Amino acid sequence: MSFRQTKRDRQGPRFLAGLAAILAAMWMCAMAWPAAAEPIRRLGQNPRGLALGGTGMSYADDEMGLYYNPAGLASSNKIWVEVLPIALESSDDGITFIRDKAAAGDSNIAQASDVTDLIRDGIDKDFHYRVFTYPTAIVSFGRGLSFGAGAFVELEADLQFHNQATPELDAYYRNDQGLAAGLAFPIAQGRVLFGLSARNIKREVGEGTIGSAELAVAAANDNLDLAKELDLASGTGTGYDVGLIYRLETLSALRSQFALTVQNAGDTDLGAAGTIPQEVSIGYSSRPRFGPLVQTLLAFEYRDVTYDATADSSYDKRLHVGFELGVLPMDPVTSLATFRVGFGSGGPSYGVELAFWHFFSIQYVYYEQEYGDVSGEDRRKRHILQFNLIGF
Repeated sequence: MSFRQTKRDRQGPRFLAGLAAILAAMWMCAMAWPAAAEPIRRLGQNPRGLALGGTGMSYADDEMGLYYNPAGLASSNKIWVEVLPIALESSDDGITFIRDKAAAGDSNIAQASDVTDLIRDGIDKDFHYRVFTYPTAIVSFGRGLSFGAGAFVELEADLQFHNQATPELDAYYRNDQGLAAGLAFPIAQGRVLFGLSARNIKREVGEGTIGSAELAVAAANDNLDLAKELDLASGTGTGYDVGLIYRLETLSALRSQFALTVQNAGDTDLGAAGTIPQEVSIGYSSRPRFGPLVQTLLAFEYRDVTYDATADSSYDKRLHVGFELGVLPMDPVTSLATFRVGFGSGGPSYGVELAFWHFFSIQYVYYEQEYGDVSGEDRRKRHILQFNLIGF
C-alpha cells in the first residue's frame, strides 16, 4: 500500500512533537515503577530489537517477523535471505573472564577450566552468556503475500557465585533449537496486514543453586558440569503466533501503523521443560521522512498486556521505546550506517550497525536487564556483537 501525500500532512511536525512528549512522559513514569526480581526471558530477541529498547512487534519489517510479529512478513516485496547471523552476548564480568583467560594463553576459554580461581574471583559477579543464530529466508509472491521460514539455535547461561566462606552458585541454563515458519497477507485493501507463524522448539533448561559441597567436588576435579548439577529438563513443543498491523492513512508522511500480537497463543507446552506463556502485546511505530539520505523509525510498545508472561506489575518490564536513524539507505530496512537508542527491560539501550551493501553487516548493542526487587537495585549490563552474512 502506498502512502499518499495529503493536506493533513502539514499536521505532521505538530503531531510528531506531541507524540515525542507523550513518549518522554511514559519513559519517566516507567523509570519510577518497581521491578520484579527476574527478567522476562523471550526466545528470539535479536540485537536490533534489543538496541531499540526491546521493540520489534510494531514494525517487524525484516526476518525477525517470525519471532516478533508474523504480519510484518507482508512488508517484504522481494526475496530476503539471512545466511549466517551470529549474535554473541555477554555481561561485563563475562567479557573480563574470557579476556583474562585468553591473555593467560588458555585455549579452553569456553569452559570453567580452573574452577577454584573462578569461584575465588567470581564472588558476587555476574557471568552471563548468550549465543543466538537464526538463518532465515522470506519470499514475496506479490500483492503482499509472503512466506518466511528459518532455523534457530539459542544458548543462554547465567552464573552468580555467593558467600566467600561457603560458596554457592545460582545458575540458569537454557538451550533452544528448532524451526520457524510464517505466512502473511494484506486485507482491507492493504490497510491491514495479517500473519500467522509457528515455531517447533526443543528445549533443555535448568535453574537452581549449586551448594558448596558440589562446588568443592567440581574444584577438585577441575570440572563444573552445569548440565549434570542442574539436572536439566528437556521437552519439545510447537508455539503459534498471530499478528495484525494496521496502516494509518491519515498523516501519511509519518507512515504510522499500529500492531497487535498474540505470541504463543494458548501457551506453548514443552513437556518437562515447562511452558512458554501466551503474551498479548500492542504497539505503535512511525517512519517520518526527512529526506533521501536518512530514514527513521520510532516505536512504542506495551508487551504482555494481559500479565500472562509474568504476574508482577512492573510497568518498566512491559514498556518499550526505540528510535532508529539510518544514514544512506539501501532499502526500507537497511542503511549503510544505522544508529539506535531505546528503553526497555528496566534500562536504557543503544546500538550501531554497519552494513556493506547487503553482503555483510556487523553491529554492537548495549542494553540493561533489571533483576532487583526495587527498580535500579540490580540492573545488569549486557553487550552484544553480531556478525551477519546477508544473502540477497
